[in-house]
Amino acid sequence: MITLSCEINKVPVTAILDSGANCNIVAEELINELGLEVDDISDVGIYTPIGKLDVVGVIREIPISIPSQGPKWKQVKVTDIFVVSIPERVLMLGNSWFNDNAMKVDFPNKTLTLLDGTSYEKSIDPSILLYLSTTFGITAVLLFYGVALSFSMEIISRAGMP
Repeated sequence: MITLSCEINKVPVTAILDSGANCNIVAEELINELGLEVDDISDVGIYTPIGKLDVVGVIREIPISIPSQGPKWKQVKVTDIFVVSIPERVLMLGNSWFNDNAMKVDFPNKTLTLLDGTSYEKSIDPSILLYLSTTFGITAVLLFYGVALSFSMEIISRAGMP
C-alpha cells in the first residue's frame, strides 16, 4: 500500500492512498482526536462484499498539509469524507481525492508527484501494494483487519515488478 504522511490541524496523520476506493473515509476516533465537526447523515452505510461499514456522518472538506520539496508543505483539500465507526485510526483517500489531486506514482524511482509539480519522495514497498487492483469494499475491510491480498501478474508487471 502507499501511505502519505500529512498533517491535519498540525497533527501528524498517515493517509492510505487507495485508487480502488469509491470514496474517502476516516475513522471516528481520528476525527474526535482532531476536534473536527461532523455533519450528521442518517441511514447511510458503505456496503462491501464482506459486510457494511456504518457511517457516523460526513465531513464536507478537510484541508491537509502534505510534504513538498525540501522542508515545504503544500495545502490540499479532501472533500466529502465519510466518517465511519471502526477501531483503527485511519484516513483513506479514494477516487474522489485522486480526481481532485491528480498524481503520478513512479515505482522505479519511488516518488509520488502531484500533477501541479509537487513532488513527494516516498518509499514504496511493492510487496504490499494493496490499493492497486482492489475494490473499495475488499480493500477497506481486509486492510483494516490486516489480511493480505494477492494480485494478478498483469497488475504486478504494471507496477514495475518482474
